Amino acid sequence: MVVEDVNGVSVRSRFTVTTFQIRLRQVGNFAPTFTFDGASRPTWPIGAANTKAWPWSRPRRSKSRYLASTRDTIAHLVRLQEETVTRTESLPSDIYAIADVHGRADLLEAMLGYIAAASNDQQSKPVVIFLGDLIDRGPDSPKVLDQVCSTLDLYPGSRLILGNHDFYLRELLRGALTYEDAVNWMDWGGVATMSAYSNRPVPDFENIAAEIRRVFPHHVDLLENALTFKEIGRFCFVHAGIRPGVQLANQSEYDLRWIRAGFLDHMDVFDHVVLHGHTITKSLRPEVYLNRIALDTGAYRTSRLSAAVIRRDELSHFVCTELTETGIVQAGEWRPD
Repeated sequence: MVVEDVNGVSVRSRFTVTTFQIRLRQVGNFAPTFTFDGASRPTWPIGAANTKAWPWSRPRRSKSRYLASTRDTIAHLVRLQEETVTRTESLPSDIYAIADVHGRADLLEAMLGYIAAASNDQQSKPVVIFLGDLIDRGPDSPKVLDQVCSTLDLYPGSRLILGNHDFYLRELLRGALTYEDAVNWMDWGGVATMSAYSNRPVPDFENIAAEIRRVFPHHVDLLENALTFKEIGRFCFVHAGIRPGVQLANQSEYDLRWIRAGFLDHMDVFDHVVLHGHTITKSLRPEVYLNRIALDTGAYRTSRLSAAVIRRDELSHFVCTELTETGIVQAGEWRPD
């Protein structure tokens, strides 16, 4: 019998279970295998120091008392397994994490088409988590926000994580954009967004903001309801990353939207596997590390928009868009070599 604690350490290494295995075979030949991971924390103690709590480690007793105790133990393990299955089955069938669209509505259209076809084949409703930076640099930021609004309506549980570029637009619409932020935003691709929303000259922020609020009120609602992070199972979805050594609930919004140094070079594991964008990968492909999954593949200039597919609380594969020689955008599965 194999039982693992929440750290993935086999109990077999903590104490000998050979006798227990032999005895189990004498109870109706019932010898199942149970695995407990981060999704299910055992309610009884595990460890060499606590072996006295286990019925099979107690002093010899009558056969009837022994069999009853063993049946109780098996029943308890079965209940724990059922609870684990229930928790896993309560997760969405597929979670798609999409990073840094940056105004490329053509790429997002292909990606969402792929997701719709896949969910139709599976007869399921996926959850789509947008990791932020929907706007800027690319030509069609307003259309991207329309697509995201429609996706959140279509797939319950789907959410937008606010990126640093999206933050600038939200601040503009709130009337809270500072001069320094406005200058930086325009230097980092904001001109494309303002030009896509309005024919007014770019410095006319007040009237552009009023026009957006009037014509695109759903965009205002989208940005106002965006999250800074999202936890699902053993994964954490953020825009940029997290500050090592700081509990997720105590992370600063600035770090969640902007961090690079201290996060990208951090080699130890976090409490969650972090899915993020913000920093374009060197390979221009999704990159998997021990503690994080990097998904920003520079869509606005590579035409490669990437999504991670999380299935049953595990990374399953990636979906990437590609621009063919004929100018057609296609989306398909991609797996690292």
